[in-house]
Amino acid sequence: MKINTVLIISLTLIFCISGCKKEKTQQFEVTGIIQIRGVATYQYGTHTISNNSAFYALKSDNYKLDNYVNQTITIIGETISGYPLNGGPYFLNVIEVK
Repeated sequence: MKINTVLIISLTLIFCISGCKKEKTQQFEVTGIIQIRGVATYQYGTHTISNNSAFYALKSDNYKLDNYVNQTITIIGETISGYPLNGGPYFLNVIEVK
């Protein structure tokens, strides 16, 4: 009985680990105007970047995005897993400002 229980637990863990894959992040390079997020239907990110063809929510642990508000800049950002939510924009963590 103990061997069957150990076997079942072991198999369950193996299936869970093999099925629980971490989402890969994608990198985006975007040139646009930085804005403070403000009121929006989505509630993530501190800032946004937009141009004629793209709109993204942003956050950054490395850069103070307030320094770039109303400026056209190029950022490199990595997608944050689990987003976008409810039709909102992609959520990027800014890893470089050019």
